[in-house]
Amino acid sequence: MTVRVRSTARSLGRRGASFLSATVLLVAAAALARQSDEEIDPAKVALGERLFQDLNFTNQAADYGASCAGCHATGSSIQGRTARAWNDYTPTSLTAKKATTLRNTPSLLGSASRQYLGWDGAHQDLAELIFEKLVGTQLGWEPKDRDRALAAVHFTLLEEGSGGGTGPTYAESFEAAYGMALEAVGVEQAVRLGAGAIADYVRSIEPTNTAPWDAFAEMNRFDTPNEGEDPKDFAYGVWSRIGNQEGRRLIKRPKGFSADAYLGFRTFFRVDDVEPGAVGNCVTCHVPPNFTDDRFHNVGISELEYDEVHGAGSAAKLELPGQASQLTASRPTADAAAAIDLGRFNVEPSRENAGAFRTPGLRRSSGTDPYMHNGRYETLADAVRAHATAAAKARAGELPWADEELKILQIEEQDIVQLVAFLEQLNEVPREDFRTFLIKLADDELSYDW
Repeated sequence: MTVRVRSTARSLGRRGASFLSATVLLVAAAALARQSDEEIDPAKVALGERLFQDLNFTNQAADYGASCAGCHATGSSIQGRTARAWNDYTPTSLTAKKATTLRNTPSLLGSASRQYLGWDGAHQDLAELIFEKLVGTQLGWEPKDRDRALAAVHFTLLEEGSGGGTGPTYAESFEAAYGMALEAVGVEQAVRLGAGAIADYVRSIEPTNTAPWDAFAEMNRFDTPNEGEDPKDFAYGVWSRIGNQEGRRLIKRPKGFSADAYLGFRTFFRVDDVEPGAVGNCVTCHVPPNFTDDRFHNVGISELEYDEVHGAGSAAKLELPGQASQLTASRPTADAAAAIDLGRFNVEPSRENAGAFRTPGLRRSSGTDPYMHNGRYETLADAVRAHATAAAKARAGELPWADEELKILQIEEQDIVQLVAFLEQLNEVPREDFRTFLIKLADDELSYDW
């Protein structure tokens, strides 16, 4: 259905025009409702990608132009740093007014399959989250500026986006994508339609499953978990196959999948300490194929940060959940004993949620540094080492809110090197390059000295 208000409304009386406007509003509302149910429309994705890049939604009084792509970037702009995977280089993101936010920018890879959004899962509706970003502090708007923010974003959608005269305007693209004239809907609904288009683009950012890991899994028939399968049961199945394949010297490794990476894989998928050796228990939370369970776990990072400021064991002395109102979701400082970021606890206060954050996906993780919700860890090795430190403290009873699964992790420095080597095998490559990984190493290149 295409509604052309510019020409049709003039030919109607006031009542006719009002009826038409009401009809358009109903069509717009229906379009918003359908966004989460329909297959993604390429026209909406293309529009959303343009909006994702646009700096003109920023408050003009802000210090610099910001956009979705400013924080959720791709490519590399710093020599020697891995290309970004829809995130930035900063420990915590910056607003258009150069204010530091609380959290590290998460990658957008695989957003379509996430039930919860953000580190604490405060949002479950992607379009609603993006709408709040467009008119919020990230782009330089204060809560008191909401009406001005809506009007400014609406103006940009109506009057700009022509690509310097070389392409369609946003208004034309909206009409092509949604079948309605943008000027016929209300200001807020127009902005929400824009947020919906950006959400469609973000949902299109999916893993390609073209990493060395994917070749390795295909060669050795390491399948992904069945729907509803417990991650530990899945891990035991993988370990059973590892034992069978190793015993018969049938393990196949693609080019570049080093012996260290293989040993890291074994540690990653090992979930118990029945036998001596490193136990990563990583797969319990980082479940293939996207290497996340989309759930919330406390792996001790907030407590480690708090204890660095206030002394060992300080976080454990905070009382939960009775003092929820006295705790401030903020970075710890020496003069603010109540400042600590407890993640999911900020959304749903309970002891189980204290210090819990959503499990990040690990695909392309080499390009998402610095790591963890607070961006405190510069390298993958640093992040893995922090997990090992927290696990030891949890076993010693020093992290009372820690996830029970964290206590199972027992690794040494050499294991960290191997785990990082494995995580690097999750870096996806272009499809044309992926074919080279499907060629297994010759037998004389294989090592079974594990």
